[in-house]
Amino acid sequence: MAKGPWSPLVVALVAASSCSSGTGLGDGGTGGGGTGGQVTRDPQCPATLPAMGATCNATVTCDYGADAKHACATNASCNGTTWFVSPPAAGCGTHPSPCPTAFGFILEGGACFPVVTGACDYDEGRCECLPCFSNGVISGQTWSCRRWDSGGTSCPAPAPLAGTSCATPDQFCYYGNFCSVGVGANFKCTGGYWRSEPGPAGSCAERQCAAAAM
Repeated sequence: MAKGPWSPLVVALVAASSCSSGTGLGDGGTGGGGTGGQVTRDPQCPATLPAMGATCNATVTCDYGADAKHACATNASCNGTTWFVSPPAAGCGTHPSPCPTAFGFILEGGACFPVVTGACDYDEGRCECLPCFSNGVISGQTWSCRRWDSGGTSCPAPAPLAGTSCATPDQFCYYGNFCSVGVGANFKCTGGYWRSEPGPAGSCAERQCAAAAM
């Protein structure tokens, strides 16, 4: 993808929630990939989505969902006593107006007009309008897109579901939104299952506004 000129700007990294372990696939989720065979779930993950506030006795994060991109999975986390359930954002997996009607119509780094709030999801990937700078001041928004299969070499495409099986110990896959658009959480293959992990630390640069937005 084309990139505009950059200047230094340190930004905070928002870490993904940590994950431990989890039976069954549940809710039609197909999950992790990377196993070369049937995908299974961590035994500490319930076979189906647990209820919000239900009791539990593990420290685990599990994803549930049947959408092909896994971008709209429902996340369930147990803190050792209670399940907390987080559904996807309203409209996830769609590209309602004023999103462009097709992924190919979006120019990377081009000005967002009209301004889009939230993500625009397509078969190819996800696009968002991100803040851009002119002379060190936020002056508008520009398009940034990312494909679902951009987690890294030999990583599942799309991102796996947390708590599903994996085959390469200690493999890291980065789908998170550090400095750009996120197409899932960041994952590490630990103990045979994908665990959500914090992303890399570092600094981002100011995204420069396209000429049309200045």
